[in-house]
Amino acid sequence: MGTGQLCKVKDILLTFEYNDVDENLEIHANKQGLKFPKRQIEKLEVNNTNFHLITSSWGGDELSEEKQGENNKLINHVKIFHWE
Repeated sequence: MGTGQLCKVKDILLTFEYNDVDENLEIHANKQGLKFPKRQIEKLEVNNTNFHLITSSWGGDELSEEKQGENNKLINHVKIFHWE
């Protein structure tokens, strides 16, 4: 599931946040934060599977804990599927 170190490094930013006012999903990331999901999505092109991105408070290490949008709701678990 996790990389064991992805979001434990301070300079990595990756959050999924729901903006209730505009009713949209916001993805906040820096270059380092995009590397892991990018690799996992590339693997999905080959394998019919799924992967999870989870905050540390929910038992993962792929997502950052600090939300970026003041009024947003932090999403602690993201699951991405590949369908044929």
